[in-house]
Amino acid sequence: NKEFAYRQFKNGDIKIMISTKAFGMGVDISDIQVVYHHAPSGLLPDYVQEIGRVARRQGINGFASLNYSSQDQRYTKALHGMSAL
Repeated sequence: NKEFAYRQFKNGDIKIMISTKAFGMGVDISDIQVVYHHAPSGLLPDYVQEIGRVARRQGINGFASLNYSSQDQRYTKALHGMSAL
């Protein structure tokens, strides 16, 4: 479950966490070094919030990467349109 996976990741028992946006909500782990996005998050403020989880502890270098293609923009806009009220 989410809580078990979170504890293992936070304690360093597992080194890589592959997750959805839902897992990242409220995660406070100061020594995360890399955040990789397979596709755009949707809105720029969401992306900024998500990559802001990298290297929160002083002295740690962080890296954020986004895999992006020209089709992603069209797909993201369509999904955003479906979820808008």
